[in-house]
Amino acid sequence: ARVRRQWEARYALRPVLVAARDLAAGETLADGDLARRQVPAGFLPSGTLAADEAARALGQRLAVPLRAGDPLGESALEARLPALSRRLPE
Repeated sequence: ARVRRQWEARYALRPVLVAARDLAAGETLADGDLARRQVPAGFLPSGTLAADEAARALGQRLAVPLRAGDPLGESALEARLPALSRRLPE
């Protein structure tokens, strides 16, 4: 029973945001750039944005390129604040 629960959790489908097309680093995300897909939980990187979190991504710039179908994670988005090292006085 335990193994079955682990298997079901790993392969349970999760609605997430993916790139609708190939996207270059530096592009600002607009509505047509993202799609919603069902992906098995065990194949998702940590930080992947859920399908209902599109508002968090729209208007943000990509820090890395994404290929069509790649899950969109928080780490793919440029930081809104400057890096800590740029904010500290020397």
